Amino acid sequence: MCKDALTAPRIMYPVEAAAFQVGFHRSKFFELLRDGTIASVKVGSRRLVAHDDLLAFKDRLQKESAVGITTSPTALEAADAAATAT
Repeated sequence: MCKDALTAPRIMYPVEAAAFQVGFHRSKFFELLRDGTIASVKVGSRRLVAHDDLLAFKDRLQKESAVGITTSPTALEAADAAATAT
């Protein structure tokens, strides 16, 4: 195995590791996966979360904080539509 492969950042995380990355308890993170707030994929019996999806979630949280809305896909779509309309 290449030494760089051991130090390179992951592109996919198991749910527990993804929850740790964003600082959420496992049960809250599963709730966000279930309601579609954070995207995930199933590979065999494992559920994985892409690093890019964690960053997208962080960006949405920051956007919500700036405009004072709640974390829901519908509210986020409305905020995105309003931002692109201006």
